[in-house]
Amino acid sequence: MIIFHGKRERLGWEWQQYHLGVEVGFNEKAYMNDQLFLHYINTYLIPDLGEWLTLFTLDLMGSHKIPAVLEKLDLHNITPSLIPSGCTSLI
Repeated sequence: MIIFHGKRERLGWEWQQYHLGVEVGFNEKAYMNDQLFLHYINTYLIPDLGEWLTLFTLDLMGSHKIPAVLEKLDLHNITPSLIPSGCTSLI
């Protein structure tokens, strides 16, 4: 899944270069939001992981720690590991 900042028109002809399995999303206000992140979890993460116990490393972006996301991850045996601010580049 690739998320662009802006509207669909901005992509132009570039979308033809992506593999058919790549989903392209757009958000006018930011690159990621709660709705897009939950969509990613439901559409890609959970189906790929099944019910395997999983440690999921995330930065502290707001959408990564909302109750709906944390509950969804917990329900599917996915433990979020939130990296402190300013430390993402160290991992």
